[in-house]
Amino acid sequence: MSHELRTPLNAVLGFSQLMVRDRSLTATQQEHLNIINRSGEHLLKLINDVLEMSKIEAGRVYLEADRINLHLMLGNLDDMFRLRAEMKGIKLTISPAEDIPQFVITDESKLRQVLINLVGNAIKFTERGTVILRVSAAKKAEGRGQSIEGRGVGEIEEDREGTVSPSSSSLSHHLQEPVPNLTPYTLLFEVEDTGAGIALNELAKLFKPFEQTRTGLKSSEGTGLGLAISQKFVQLMGGAITVTSKLGEGSRFCFDIEVEGIDEATHPTYHTITQKIIGLAPGQPTYRILMAEDNPTNRILLSKMLSVDGFELQEASNGEEAIALWKQWKPHLIFMDMRMPVVNGLEATQQIKADPQGKDTIIIALTASAFEEQRQSFFSVGCNDFIRKPFQYQELFTKISHHLGVQYLYEDSNCSDEVIQTDGDQVSPQSPAVDLNRDIARMSDEWRMQLRHAALAGNDLQILELLDEISDETVALKAAIADFAENFQFDQIIEMIKRSEME
Repeated sequence: MSHELRTPLNAVLGFSQLMVRDRSLTATQQEHLNIINRSGEHLLKLINDVLEMSKIEAGRVYLEADRINLHLMLGNLDDMFRLRAEMKGIKLTISPAEDIPQFVITDESKLRQVLINLVGNAIKFTERGTVILRVSAAKKAEGRGQSIEGRGVGEIEEDREGTVSPSSSSLSHHLQEPVPNLTPYTLLFEVEDTGAGIALNELAKLFKPFEQTRTGLKSSEGTGLGLAISQKFVQLMGGAITVTSKLGEGSRFCFDIEVEGIDEATHPTYHTITQKIIGLAPGQPTYRILMAEDNPTNRILLSKMLSVDGFELQEASNGEEAIALWKQWKPHLIFMDMRMPVVNGLEATQQIKADPQGKDTIIIALTASAFEEQRQSFFSVGCNDFIRKPFQYQELFTKISHHLGVQYLYEDSNCSDEVIQTDGDQVSPQSPAVDLNRDIARMSDEWRMQLRHAALAGNDLQILELLDEISDETVALKAAIADFAENFQFDQIIEMIKRSEME
């Protein structure tokens, strides 16, 4: 089901990403494409949540630790939620302690998902005041790190049914290569808000799948899976989420996890590509890239994404063709789909890597599986890396640069209406919230009244129709309202209208 659901989404999201980069499109067409992207990302998140919960129910959740830049992750989190908080008039503070390590070994995907869920909930259920994420670290002596205050709340601990296993005492065994100079830490996270709060008799519902509190039901958002999944993920990383809350005054969610800090001098540089690439920097060889993928739509998508000066591309529709092309053409890098007819990607990779000449060929697995534990099977046959579908434009080029050392030429873009994408959430654009308030204040009273009625009725289609009346010069306002409508955050639109009337 993971493969069948995610494969068509790969085409939808991939081609819409390509079209967004077309400068010949009008601002209205760009915005329609951004709506497609946001809706697709929202659908992908729901699919992933349901699949993740099915794994948890089956007891098939595993820790997939790797090197991560903790400072960068927290910075990206700030970027992701800054505009959303400003639009509500909330002060968002992400406050890491000075002594937290920059590079650590942990499960980046699971930690990010937990933080996105907790900070996102805090902003969603806070109408005024502050949301604060505090992060601190404690070096561990032998044995378990000191647990955070509040551990052992009855409503939370009763949910620990053994469907996940605690993390290993050593995280570095998950890595392909040994890392020297590791220091064990306990990382402490605290998300505090001044929001609606949770009634004492509803605390027991928080971490149960598909259960929602009264406040959550009023928001008309989510599936009731976010906190259940987050709790299991934190347990897997060696901790537990605890909560203290008072109705009408706010909530405080805390958790700690076990990590291993990496000496900065031994951490490899790994830059993420964010700009549009137009070719390779001068003085580099031409790189041969083979795309082995049985789905013709995905082959076209890969080909269009990678069609830049400096790359030579070839295609294979199954593993047998991939092996033959490798022998004849000797590509520098292969994007290898794992599910193909005749010979699958695992077998093809194993045969190529078994040949002495194949050891230097970089093979990156392409998979539509949402299940991260499968990557060990990819590495065991010789894959150097993997990318999950739907793959992102930036991720493809980042992986190529990381493994081949390729340097790129970037498009010089100073476009004021450029949409910035960050970790699956599209934040558009980087204008201050006050500018958006002024823009909406310039619209007619009748238009604002229609927008308010549409938001109160939860009519996202009518809201999107009203956006056609906004001039192309105020694309930031269109993008912000469209984002709220597509994510069913109608209360944010109403708040925006209220603030504009105070301008």
